[in-house]
Amino acid sequence: MRLASAPRIPAAVTALKPALKTVLITALIAVPGLAGPVAAQADPPPALTITPDSGPAGTEVTLTSALTCPADDGPGASPSGGPYGIAWLGGPIDDTARKTADDGLSTTAVIPQATPGEYEIWAQCLYSGARTATATYTVEEPQAPSILQASLQPASARPGRTVALTVTGLFCEGAPGGAYQLSWGDAHESEPLNASQSDFTADVTVPDDLPLGPLTVTLSCYEDVTVNDDMPFEVLPAATAGPRRPPRRTTPPPSAPAETPTGDTGDTAALVDPGDSAGSEEGLTVTLTGLTPLLGLAALGALAVLLAKRRSPSRQRPSGGLRYVLHPDPGRQTVRERRR
Repeated sequence: MRLASAPRIPAAVTALKPALKTVLITALIAVPGLAGPVAAQADPPPALTITPDSGPAGTEVTLTSALTCPADDGPGASPSGGPYGIAWLGGPIDDTARKTADDGLSTTAVIPQATPGEYEIWAQCLYSGARTATATYTVEEPQAPSILQASLQPASARPGRTVALTVTGLFCEGAPGGAYQLSWGDAHESEPLNASQSDFTADVTVPDDLPLGPLTVTLSCYEDVTVNDDMPFEVLPAATAGPRRPPRRTTPPPSAPAETPTGDTGDTAALVDPGDSAGSEEGLTVTLTGLTPLLGLAALGALAVLLAKRRSPSRQRPSGGLRYVLHPDPGRQTVRERRR
């Protein structure tokens, strides 16, 4: 990495005797301006923003700046798209594959382990040596880990089903959250999972290769399994199709008799027994409603048969008979049984 160019030594100095030349070169390096005119003051370096600017070691931060870096150190190199590194907490610049864009840089990184205090951070181009202004990050005391608690809801499910994992107080590698894993008894161990904070809820799928029945699910930090918590869980059998039931037969409710529009025909149908006296009014009267004359006659015929069976044998006359007589009677239809 070329951070700065050496001072230019005038040709007249290089022609002097070695002893005198050494003295003059030392003076040229020690006293700015003796080697030639001082270059004009460059523009102030672009600012570097860190979000957040404080927290414990292991915190993930975002760095942004308008700094652009050339793609290489040759003449005519593109002024942007080149690599840059970050000076962390006063330590060496990391040699990463980060590259600037046309409008500057934006990257995320994790604060390295360090004792609490304030530290300077900056970004610097790897070819030109141009750099950002210095930003300050405050490393705080690690948060006291709370008691790790984890639970699964529901606490029983079939393989392949999704359950909710609720976690509080997860601190892996001294920082909130971190890489963790789930161990489903002795049958299954998950790949490392990542949490960005100490308290969270996540959906997990019940593995397919678990034995049926109760087991213990353990959540632990991936790098330190001593940080863990156990959760009771029961693996339910997969759903199976039961015997098919025969279709249930239902009896339709009895249909209501069809309603026939009521109409007044103005006639009364009388059922008369020829054996009775002509002037006798003794008999049975039945009122029919909602029937047309044709239906009324049909009904009278049926009633006549019933009335004939209804009469006592002692009252029947061998020579007797039944006849129908229509009488005008507006407003209703009646059937009257008369005796003669």
